[in-house]
Amino acid sequence: MNKSIERKHSRFFLTEKNIRIMKHTCFMLILFVFQSAATSYAQSTRIDLDVKQSTLKQLFKEIESKTDFTFFYNDEVIDLDRVVDVHARKETVENILNRVLTNCTFTIENKNILLIPKGEEVSSASPQQSTRSITGTITDELGDPVIGANVVEKGTTNGVVTDIDGNFTLTVAENATLQISYIGYMMQEVPVTGRTSFAITLSEDSQALDEVVVIGYGTARKSDLTGAVMRADLSVMQNSSTVNAFQGLKGVVPGLNVGVSTKAGDDPSTSIRGRNSISGTTSPLVVLDGIIYRGNISDINPSDIESIDVLKDASSAAIYGSQAANGVLLITTKNAQSMSKPVIEYNGTFAYQTLIKNLKPLDRDGFIQLLTDSHMNKSRTGSDLHINPDYEITADFMTKEDMDGYANGTNTNWLDLLSEDVPYTQNHNLSLRGRNELVSYFLSFGITDQKNVIVNDTYKRYNFRANIDANVFDWLKVGTQSFFTVSDLSGNNPNFRDVLHTSPLVTPYDENGDPVTLYWRGLVNPLLYLEMPDEEVRYNLSGNFFAEVKLPVKGLSYRINYSHNLTYYKHNLFNPYTNGLLGKAEKNNNFTQSWTLDNIVNYKNRFGKHEVDATFVYGIEKRQYDSTSAAANNFTDQTLGYNSLESGQSDLNVLSSDAWKETSLYMMGRLNYIFNSRYLATATIRYDGFSGFGADNKTGVFPSASLAWRLSEEDFFKDTFEDVIDNLKIRASYGTSGNRTAGRYATMASMSYGNGYVYGEGGSPELKQSINKMSNSELKWETTTSLNLGLDFSLLRGRLSGSYEYYNSKTKNLIYNINIPVMNGVNTTSIATNIGKIKNYGHEFTITGIPVMTKDWEWVSTFNFSLNRNRVVSILGLDTDGDGREDDLVSSKIFINHPYGVVYDYNIIGMWQLDDYNKGIIPQGSTYGTYKVEDINEDGKYSADADRKILGYTDPSYRFSWHNKVRYKNVELSAFINAVQGGSKYYYGTPMSSLGTNVGILTNYFKFDYWTPENTSAKYRQPYQWNQALGSNFHPYQQRSFIRLQELSIAYHLPKSLLKKTFINRAKVFISGTNLFTLTNWEGWDPEANQGLTQDLSGYPTMKNYTIGLNFEL
Repeated sequence: MNKSIERKHSRFFLTEKNIRIMKHTCFMLILFVFQSAATSYAQSTRIDLDVKQSTLKQLFKEIESKTDFTFFYNDEVIDLDRVVDVHARKETVENILNRVLTNCTFTIENKNILLIPKGEEVSSASPQQSTRSITGTITDELGDPVIGANVVEKGTTNGVVTDIDGNFTLTVAENATLQISYIGYMMQEVPVTGRTSFAITLSEDSQALDEVVVIGYGTARKSDLTGAVMRADLSVMQNSSTVNAFQGLKGVVPGLNVGVSTKAGDDPSTSIRGRNSISGTTSPLVVLDGIIYRGNISDINPSDIESIDVLKDASSAAIYGSQAANGVLLITTKNAQSMSKPVIEYNGTFAYQTLIKNLKPLDRDGFIQLLTDSHMNKSRTGSDLHINPDYEITADFMTKEDMDGYANGTNTNWLDLLSEDVPYTQNHNLSLRGRNELVSYFLSFGITDQKNVIVNDTYKRYNFRANIDANVFDWLKVGTQSFFTVSDLSGNNPNFRDVLHTSPLVTPYDENGDPVTLYWRGLVNPLLYLEMPDEEVRYNLSGNFFAEVKLPVKGLSYRINYSHNLTYYKHNLFNPYTNGLLGKAEKNNNFTQSWTLDNIVNYKNRFGKHEVDATFVYGIEKRQYDSTSAAANNFTDQTLGYNSLESGQSDLNVLSSDAWKETSLYMMGRLNYIFNSRYLATATIRYDGFSGFGADNKTGVFPSASLAWRLSEEDFFKDTFEDVIDNLKIRASYGTSGNRTAGRYATMASMSYGNGYVYGEGGSPELKQSINKMSNSELKWETTTSLNLGLDFSLLRGRLSGSYEYYNSKTKNLIYNINIPVMNGVNTTSIATNIGKIKNYGHEFTITGIPVMTKDWEWVSTFNFSLNRNRVVSILGLDTDGDGREDDLVSSKIFINHPYGVVYDYNIIGMWQLDDYNKGIIPQGSTYGTYKVEDINEDGKYSADADRKILGYTDPSYRFSWHNKVRYKNVELSAFINAVQGGSKYYYGTPMSSLGTNVGILTNYFKFDYWTPENTSAKYRQPYQWNQALGSNFHPYQQRSFIRLQELSIAYHLPKSLLKKTFINRAKVFISGTNLFTLTNWEGWDPEANQGLTQDLSGYPTMKNYTIGLNFEL
């Protein structure tokens, strides 16, 4: 947590310290205005109390819950852990306090009770003693006044509290010593020694700044955590035009990996701590306001999010059992955090977008030269391959469209033609929040309009959210977190492959200005996509409803959560250019529902030095899906398109439907125990059931345990390091989680049907049925067992803090489709079964420093580092060749004792030259100007079985990020650098690719370095035709390492002196840029623009954004 730079603003957050600060502020304002009402309320309010073995702190909370009183105190000088018994019937609070308070006095002002500590020798200044009147001001380290600070003459009851400007006046003895204290700050003692004026600065007590994080079915102080839980710093995306909340998490939390989201409205891929499965998803579980959320993240308005907490280890995630093998992301949306009148807030941004790398397709001259060089067997002649003066490219390779464009000088830049003139993203969000004694509410409405660089790559979103909590009775609280989202992705954007592959010699429009209807070398004129009617809309309605009851037993409560989510999706498309211009239309509709019901019992209490927090959950989740699709072809009348499917040729119409249901049952118990604020333990056990597994394996039990020791609370530690080390805690956790990777019907056999052919009797086709998937009733859970070791530290009163994590997990019973012999007589070649083991381990480190913190200047710097490795331990357990080691699964590129995700291919060691060709030493299948690869078995041939080896790995070696925030008065500067190092992939857009009938331009550079007889030291091989693709199976690989300036912003907070005469309470303007600079050797669009060994050109490019924004409150 970056404690300092956000402190001014984070006072609105729900932390114990900040709540008390706001209470103090309200107290001081009320103190002078409503003095006369205090006596009346204090004397007329009588309560019943019956508490035993209760601490003073618990007693005060009990009184606050039964009255309108609020207590103010300094827990450093008042023993709040003292245990008392109170039995009262219709007594005033004043009488009760007079009986139990022995170590302090109190005053009642209006509905506020201020506790004042007694000195060791309580006395008042003697009338004969010489006294003096002193004045002073109490401020914090930023120069802001500390309101309500206690200023007491040591050893007496003589004291005052500071006013709204932090000022105080007090008459004290000549030789007095002042004690100044305030919640969240270190106490100071200042000798008077003849002075009459004081300017005193209080320093923060870092241990008091203990944020509350969400841990699943509850919350906990960060200091009480025993597992690996981290809250994301959302400030990185506060000054940007973020459309998807997960986009703002990239690089923010070590161990949380977020992919790119470049197509409008798409969700980025996410994973936590690498891979624990070889066939299942690596995506973490998402929990929204306490309920599992399976919808699109893009449906959640980022402006509605208060916090995102990441559960990374087995202990913290075990509470979600089988669904948490990949970690958990806990999203909490906003609500009013403090008593306030209604507050209206507006947040708006507008961002201009450009490509992160400017693509430069070949122009006509470059393309003609490339075509010529790809026909080297004709365009060159003789043993030295000199240029053939008689070669005519137009007669050999060009289509009619090519030759027409060649003749008339056509030079089309298809990328420019299909790019938006002004691509942009704009967000407008309006919210209303407030809180009183009965109701807390947050209402918001948002509009997002995203138009990416490529024409028709658009996304529009309309959000409405209502978060409401109501205290119906003292013992009953009810509420809801509900939202409705409409996402419009309509508009058929061009196929990006066609955009980059179509020849610059082809004319895009005909003489009438209409897009040319052509299929150049198998490619469609990309402009035609823009003419296709396309309607794609998603509706998401989600409601979470809860009731919380305080039971008669102290500390015991019951909460019931009910969630219902409905998603309706439709996609209608008409393509008039297919089927010989007769057209094709589709209408697709699907409907998804999910229900979740959680029953939660919680018991939380303190007995002297013992703290207990026990939670029990029993829940059920049901999901169902229904889909219907219809398609029609060869339209006689295209006027109504997809709204008139009956106009298609009836015997070519296609109807399809799909449906599924699934149910999950679960029970969970968690016990948190703390002794003396320094020894912590957590035990969790979860029982899960899933309908997708075999009859004997539908349920699983997943336990975990964790321990922590706060060394900094030990007396022996404080005696030596208290002035340097504020907090030091070591943690260890061990637990098991399940992964329900199997499909809903993975254990069941299925049938397929279609036309078969019967020999004899005229050979007429008959309907046939066959088994297309075999059953496996033995299929069971993948099980992951994890160890996590952690260290948390804070030094120099919070100026330096951080954490370190080491994790090691093993997953067994991996679910994988293994091949089966065809002699089994089924129409399939594989069956889902449990095999093998995989190991996943790594290190994470985060450190935050505050080098500068003054009234005007503040600098906070955070560095994150993560390293992840995985290793396949076992697969099938077979040793068919008898070499004493388990066989690799080469066909799937899975190797024992290597990571899952290897680069297994031929090793390029050079380039075959013309001399090699003339000498006849080039192996069969290659020629001059192609890659020379390592002949591992030295047989003079290139063999896939013998000459491939492991060249590297697709996953990165490590990741790091560095975030700096600097404030000067009202100006804030933020810079965020994100980096990924390692990870190989071959770039398909280089000239190793074919230039035959299926492709045109395959490079994003105006000119690239490929082999010719005049350029024999080139980086890439010669271009080639599809029917002369010698040596085309050999690919050069590149590292995907990069260092990127991911975010840079500057914000200006308008001064209060300027706003105080207006109706605006707070205002901020800002400008920012994202993805402004990338340092990389990757030659594709972007090292993040796709994952795995696929074509770089198949994805969408990453965008730069230049944003302006405005935020204000009324």
